[in-house]
Amino acid sequence: MFTLGPNKRFLAEMIADRCNGMVRKLKGFNNIIYLMDDAAGEYGALTLWESKEDAEAAIQIVYPRVRRTLDDYVQVTPDIRLFEVYEPTI
Repeated sequence: MFTLGPNKRFLAEMIADRCNGMVRKLKGFNNIIYLMDDAAGEYGALTLWESKEDAEAAIQIVYPRVRRTLDDYVQVTPDIRLFEVYEPTI
């Protein structure tokens, strides 16, 4: 998650477009969902990976590149967190 300020969706989409192709090529990638609260100026991405190890490796590759892009625009240091996914059975 990162804060760009209100009404910066165009900028968030530009950042997402720059990172999308790179993320999708990484080992263990399953899916990415971009999150936007344009009124609050908060944006982010939720990525799903095959394993915790794949997610951690992806952060090491992707975050430095994303951070360089964000440095000129963010108001607060981006918040990156890892969560385990629980999928209940029916």
